[in-house]
Amino acid sequence: MEDKGEKKKENKIEPINYNDADDLKKSLQELKELRSQLHNAADHCETLFLKAKQKKIVMENTKSYLCQAIVTVIDHLGTVSSKLEQRMLTAIHLDILPAHSTSL
Repeated sequence: MEDKGEKKKENKIEPINYNDADDLKKSLQELKELRSQLHNAADHCETLFLKAKQKKIVMENTKSYLCQAIVTVIDHLGTVSSKLEQRMLTAIHLDILPAHSTSL
């Protein structure tokens, strides 16, 4: 037998955070900035490599930097994905809200 208190908890819609859109916009802007930084770093590494006498050292440093940069980008993509998902769930809750309020 189901408790009526439990049923009310299941149908309860959580408050909507209107900062989600701003957070998503900020995260996307930060991702664009990362792209710009990676382009600048690639240009810098290329210039260093072309001028370097010890190209192997420059190449190893560049590999290390690229590995760290890729991890940073992947982490940021995860953040953007999470915020986009939250935004979509918020939109779904907004669409469902009128249907729930009429059935109560």
